[in-house]
This record gives sequence, C-alpha cells and structure tokens, in this order.
Amino acid sequence: RGEQMKLNVLIVSSQRSLNQRIKEILLKESVSIITFCDRLDQIEEECKQMTYDMMIVNEDSIHDIHNLMIYHKKFSCIIVCLKHQVKESYLHQCKAHHMVILMKPIKKHVFTQILQVCIQSQLQMKENNQKLQALNQRYQELKIIHHAKYLLMEKEHLNESQAHRMIEKQAMDKRCSKLVIAQRYIKKYEEKGE
Repeated sequence: RGEQMKLNVLIVSSQRSLNQRIKEILLKESVSIITFCDRLDQIEEECKQMTYDMMIVNEDSIHDIHNLMIYHKKFSCIIVCLKHQVKESYLHQCKAHHMVILMKPIKKHVFTQILQVCIQSQLQMKENNQKLQALNQRYQELKIIHHAKYLLMEKEHLNESQAHRMIEKQAMDKRCSKLVIAQRYIKKYEEKGE
C-alpha cells in the first residue's frame, strides 16, 4: 500500500472525560489529527481551517442535532451520541445524511467497535477515492496522447502504430513522458492553425 492513510477527526463535546476516552481510542487507530470543540456552533469555523473526514458529536439536545444535517457534505461520517430516544423517521433522515446515532449510555467496548468500523470504512473510502483520482488522471493523459496520435495520423499521413511509435521514440530520446511529447504535438498543430 505504501504510505499509510490517515484520517482527520473533529470531536464536538464539552465533556473532558469522554473526550479523553475517544482520543485514546483514536490514537490507536489511523487518525492523524484530532480536533476538539465544545459547541456545535464552532463546527463551521473549524471546517474553514481544515478538512475533516469524520465528526463525533456528544450532544444531549435533539434540536441541536437537527443543525448537523447541513454538514453531511463536509463529513463522510458523523457519529452522534445522544441521551434521548429518537423517532424512527428521524433515524432514516440521519442515515441519508451519513449520520450514525448512538443512544447513551454506550458501553465502551461497543463504542470502540463502532468507531473502529467507521474508521476502517472511512480509510477504505479515502483509498478508493485516491485510486479513482489516479485512474481519472491516467484517462485524461491517454486522451491527450490519443489526440496527438490522431493529429499525427491526419497531418503527417501516418497509420496509428507509426504515430504511436513516433511519440514513444521521441519520449525515449528526449527522456520525458509520452504525455509531454503529445502535448508538444498538439501545441505545434494548434499554433499552425491546422
């Protein structure tokens, strides 16, 4: 895998003892940055300073939790620890907004397991997103190379394998990537206005 992937986690809780327990669990996992804030109204400011993968919220008021739904696009996972029972319809809304609702009191081993599962799924999602970005970048490069081959075929009257060999040979001769050579050909034909 190479470099180990890490997550950034925001914890919203004013209970220092709970914060310490969560921090201990997170430090054993693949978490690089743990940020604490006391109140829900501090989330917006924290999100301006850093990008977070996960948010853990310890809150007693269901009404305040309603405000969390606006953050579902900034966090791929939100874990909410609540004292009050929640209506079934509200739970469906939370699920649609990537929120996991846990009712207090929560046993430490249960909370730890839930946190570990959430962390692992976030790491997997982050890894998949990186792979997808790399594939997309490679696809864009191939489109440019194919466009250059097409221009060589059209302007220099080469067949596809000759155009491919021409780009490949120049890349080896000039010790640069095929993409760089392809971009040069595209620029050359664009400047000529052909």
